[in-house]
Amino acid sequence: MQKVNDRATRAGAALHKFCFYTGSAISGYLILKDTPYLPPGLGGSGTVAQIYEGMPYQKQYPYFLEYSLVSMGYIVEDTVYHLFFKERTTDFWEMNLHHFCTLSLYAGMILQNFISVGMLISWIHSLADVWTSIARVFSQTTFKYSTVVTFGLGILSWMYTRNYWVPYVTY
Repeated sequence: MQKVNDRATRAGAALHKFCFYTGSAISGYLILKDTPYLPPGLGGSGTVAQIYEGMPYQKQYPYFLEYSLVSMGYIVEDTVYHLFFKERTTDFWEMNLHHFCTLSLYAGMILQNFISVGMLISWIHSLADVWTSIARVFSQTTFKYSTVVTFGLGILSWMYTRNYWVPYVTY
C-alpha cells in the first residue's frame, strides 16, 4: 500500500508541474506573439536579433516583468519544497545546485534589465517542461504507451527548444 501512495504522491507533484508549465507556455506565447522578438520557428513573426537592441535600456513590453516574476516565484517555491519538505534522494545536492543557479539567473536577468532575453529563454524552457512533466505523471501509472509517447515528445521538444533555440537566442 505504501508503494501505491508513493506513486500517487509523485504523480501528483508531476501533475502540479504539468499544470504550471502548461499555463506558463500558453501565457508566455500570448505575451510574446506580437513582439518583434519571437521568431517564426517559435510561432512569431519577429527576429531574435532585435532582442538585444537598446541594451540595457530597452523598451519594456507589457507583462514581461510579471511573467518573469511569476516564473521566478515558482522556482522559489520549488527550491523551498526541495530543501525543507521533500524526502532527500541521491540527487539532493545536484538539484540544489540547479535551483540556486536558476534563481541566480532570474535575479540577474531582472536586476540587469535583461528581461526580454530572460523572458524568451524562460518561455522556451517551459515548452519542453510541459512534456517532461506529463511523461512523469504517466510513468507513475499503468499507461505505458502514453508514457512512451509523451516521453518521446518530450525528447523531441527538448532537442528543438533547448538544444536549438536556447543557443540561438543566447549566441
